[in-house]
Amino acid sequence: MSTTLDRLVSAPGGVTPATSTVADVIELARETGVQIVDLRFVDLPGQAQHFSIPVRELTDNLFIDGIGFDGSSIRGFQHIHESDMLLMPDPATAYLDPTLRVPTLIVVCMLPAIIAGSVGAMAVGGVHALAFGLLWGVVLGLLAVLFGLFLGWLSHRV
Repeated sequence: MSTTLDRLVSAPGGVTPATSTVADVIELARETGVQIVDLRFVDLPGQAQHFSIPVRELTDNLFIDGIGFDGSSIRGFQHIHESDMLLMPDPATAYLDPTLRVPTLIVVCMLPAIIAGSVGAMAVGGVHALAFGLLWGVVLGLLAVLFGLFLGWLSHRV
């Protein structure tokens, strides 16, 4: 019986190179004999969530169309009557999990907001980007106001 450390040390080729395209992900899964694809995402409070699918469902369409799931049990997501959610896997995040006995490919996913049947710009990862963008806008606006006040004060002093 091998330990986790044994499997890490004896992993062929050491660290698995990063993937960048869907074709890279599918090729990595084929070459390494992956049996399970673990789709991971983060809920709004920041807790990691995941579910797994068999490798036969790892297709181009998974990355194009996404995969639906019931989001009613995830904190901060939809109510039971509007719980159909969509995960969009990111091929640039795929990697092999070296600690599991069953060859498993990890893929991090985004959660696009579904608004009236169309995919919106808001996603759980995008919420942080939007918040940062809004905060940056507020900071720039505040700096502009303070600079204007400083120039006004300076012009009265001269």
